[in-house]
This record gives sequence, C-alpha cells and structure tokens, in this order.
Amino acid sequence: MRELVLSEDEFTEFSVPHALCLAGEHQYSLGLAPIVIATNLRVHAGVEETAEEFQIGLADERAAAGSSLKLLARWRAVLEELAGGEAERMEGLRITLRLQATGDGCPPEITLPSPAVAVALACAVRTHRGPGGTVPDTEMAELAAGLLREFNPSSRMHPDRFYAECLVSLQGGAWYVSSAADSLNVQLMVPPESLILAVSREADAGAGGGAWEAVLLSALRKMGRSAAELLDATERDASRLFELAPSGLDEREMAVLYGQLRVREMIAQHLERLWQPLLDHDLLAELCDEESTIIEDYFEFPAARYHDVRTRAMESGALGAKFTYAFGTQPAMIILAPGRRDEVKEILEGEFHGCSFMSVDVDPEGAGASQVQETDDAPGWE
Repeated sequence: MRELVLSEDEFTEFSVPHALCLAGEHQYSLGLAPIVIATNLRVHAGVEETAEEFQIGLADERAAAGSSLKLLARWRAVLEELAGGEAERMEGLRITLRLQATGDGCPPEITLPSPAVAVALACAVRTHRGPGGTVPDTEMAELAAGLLREFNPSSRMHPDRFYAECLVSLQGGAWYVSSAADSLNVQLMVPPESLILAVSREADAGAGGGAWEAVLLSALRKMGRSAAELLDATERDASRLFELAPSGLDEREMAVLYGQLRVREMIAQHLERLWQPLLDHDLLAELCDEESTIIEDYFEFPAARYHDVRTRAMESGALGAKFTYAFGTQPAMIILAPGRRDEVKEILEGEFHGCSFMSVDVDPEGAGASQVQETDDAPGWE
C-alpha cells in the first residue's frame, strides 16, 4: 500500500499512467485477482482556480467536439455528484486533460472513459475541493472506481470492475492485485521492450460487459454454493468443476464458469515461476493466447477485428497476443514481441491503417507530478 499526499504541489500539474490487464481480464466477476501493468501511456492533468463555473476541458481544443464533449459533460455531472450534488462547491475549478500521450490516431472518446482519467479527476477534486492530506492509495482507487461505475452504468453489476486498474494507475509498476494487503509485484514477468498495444480507431463505448455476466450469475445460483466455496473447491484444479457442477448447468454456464477458473489456475501457475532464476517468456505468451481463446469463445470479445493483426504479428516474430479492454472498455490487443518489437510494429503499421499501434513499457511511476511534460496546446473547454 502506498500513501498519497494530496497536496497542491503534487496534484496541480501531474500525470497518471494508463493501466492494462495482462492476465485475468474478467476475474473481478468472481472476486479474483488480475495481473495489471501501469504503462508509459499517460494522462496529463492541470488544475486552476478561476472566477468561472466548474469546467473540464481538453488541452487540444480541436479534439473537444462531438462525442468527446458529451463524455466531458458526463464526467462533470459525476464529479458534481461526488461533491454531494452541490454544484456550487465545484465552482471556480478548471481541470485540463491532455490525452495525446496515448498515441496518434487514438481519439479522445476512446481514452476519456478510462481508469487513468478517473484517477486523475479523483485526485484533482479530492485535493482542491476535498480534505486533501495523506490518503491510502487503496482508498483513492475505490473512489476512482466508484466514479467509473457512475460514469459507465453497465459496470455497476460488479463493484470491483475497475478497482485493479485504478490502483495500479496510482501505484505504477506491474502487480498481481490480490487485495489491499498482499498484492504481488510481478514486474519480472514482463520482458522489457516487448509490448505493443493495438487499438482500433473506432470507439466502442460500453464494451466489456454482456450476456456472459447473466450466464455467470445463473450458473452460481445453480451451483448451490457461494463463489468463495466454489473457488476453495477448485483452487488447485479447475477441472474439479465438472465433478461439482449439478446436472442442471447448461453448456454455456459450464463454459463461463470453467473459463474463469481456468484463467485463475493459469495465473497461479505462472506466478509460481517468478521465483525461478530464468523466466521463460514463451509461457507468458501461452497464458495470453489461451486466455484470449477463452474470452473470445465464452465472453463475447469482438475478436474479428484483430484476427488478421494477430496472425500477421505472429508471422513477423511476435510470441503471443492477448485480447484486452484498453482504457477501461475499448476492445484491444496486447502483442508480446521480445527483441522484435520495433520490427513487428513497423510491419503492422504499414498494413493495418484502422488501428493505432503503441509501444508500451511498464512505468514504475504512479500518479503524481514527477512525469509532467510541457505542452503549448490551447485548452478546449466543455
């Protein structure tokens, strides 16, 4: 756990890293732990006191139009609700977000719904309109995740939907986010200079949930035991589910339950290898590939847009690829290409013009002022 000092020195001009799920995409639905990395893709925020009404804007005024204006208005409403519904408490506060760190061609409507933006806004408001002071990062992660639940109502079924990403955006680094007490640093498992994030330039707001959630709830009800009891019974062997499951479980319900338990099992097996002198990154690629198959087959991931990209990446020297939801809810793919990242990225950029391809590294710096960059962009206000 990290203590955040919510001072104006730290959170007037500051930045927050975007977080990506490297393994365990839907583990939150059973209260299980994912592996999440903070990246060198960052949101930059500036806070000013003015004599005007509460404003949230983009540093690039050309981007502050259309759907991005609607998203900024939604964030404004969520933050005013955070202030107890008293809009006058927020008067005079101006927050400017600079999103270009996510790469050319990645529009703001993709990144505005992200955990990193939620963390930036939570830190800004808690510092400048709240009590400030020293706060556990777990408390700030819960606050930011709560803001995202209000911003994205489809995520309200699972209170912990964005908690892991928010926590890692605050902390930096790479973590197996098990709980507030025993998160495990897993930066050693991520090969340096190896990751490429592929994101379709077409925004897909609200993705990430779906019919599988209702299927999972139905399966748990039919099991006749709590999720905790089921997890205890299958901790070392996901296939035990087939012995425990009642005959009333249909094929889809069994597949969704088994998919979650199998991913939990694969993550546990991979974590055990952290203590070995040499890590085989082929095994990480296998984990990424198998989980991608599971979330495509059982969890409605819209993988068709990335099939050709994935195939070409493998032909160009990548070890594996992982389907994910980048920036909170945007379907995306993480490509693992140790020693070949630049070559693979160049090939993909030349052949797939509907995607942005971004080199991604683990950033040990969490939220704060240390990563601020200068900008001459003019603001575009909501």
